[in-house]
Amino acid sequence: MFINPNPDCQDECSFAEGVKSKTMVSYPPRYDKHGNNTNPDRNWTSYSVSCHKCNTTWNVRTNGDFTEINKV
Repeated sequence: MFINPNPDCQDECSFAEGVKSKTMVSYPPRYDKHGNNTNPDRNWTSYSVSCHKCNTTWNVRTNGDFTEINKV
């Protein structure tokens, strides 16, 4: 899923994603008596997003539940 790092951009931004890297720790599912997974995947995916119009780059880090975006 694409994450727009600059939704307030006034220009017609055009974004490109860089190479993605992901931590690869095994988190085997563990369920409670109600069928809820108590050991969710906590791996992180990191990549950069660049805007060719405003010449800006952001670093993105996400784990599905939380996303962190930092302007470079």
